[in-house]
Amino acid sequence: IAADPDAPHDRHSLLSREEIHFQLDGLAGPRRPLPDRRVHELFEERVRRDPDAVAVVHRDGQWTYRELDIRANRLARALLVRGLRPEDTVAVVTGRDLYWTAAVLAVLKAGGAYLPVDPHYPPGRMTAMLSRADCAFVLTEPGSTANLDRALA
Repeated sequence: IAADPDAPHDRHSLLSREEIHFQLDGLAGPRRPLPDRRVHELFEERVRRDPDAVAVVHRDGQWTYRELDIRANRLARALLVRGLRPEDTVAVVTGRDLYWTAAVLAVLKAGGAYLPVDPHYPPGRMTAMLSRADCAFVLTEPGSTANLDRALA
């Protein structure tokens, strides 16, 4: 780089070829085939196989696969009844807790596109995200709506 400072930057690297190979391939772990099913379909298989096993834990709460599936199905039906179409964007504005897990699964089960929105984002950022994503629906919970209410106004 010092010998030719005007050369295009993409022609030089501070890393050796060996280091680049290690960074890209060595740290990636073993290659594994991807399943031919979507995440919510894999989840439903697990519900059928182990319905009473613990699926998710947050602080003092936990839900089994059956409990999580029931909640996610209830939310998914509510989205569909309200007119969710395939690949409509659904923002999930909640903290990362048990209910967030159910909401994400519900969006996927209903055929929507999941948009994560942190409830602590500034209202302007929320407005921009919801607008750019042409958001059709928002799932939230009590205590997560202060900035969202301002964003939607």
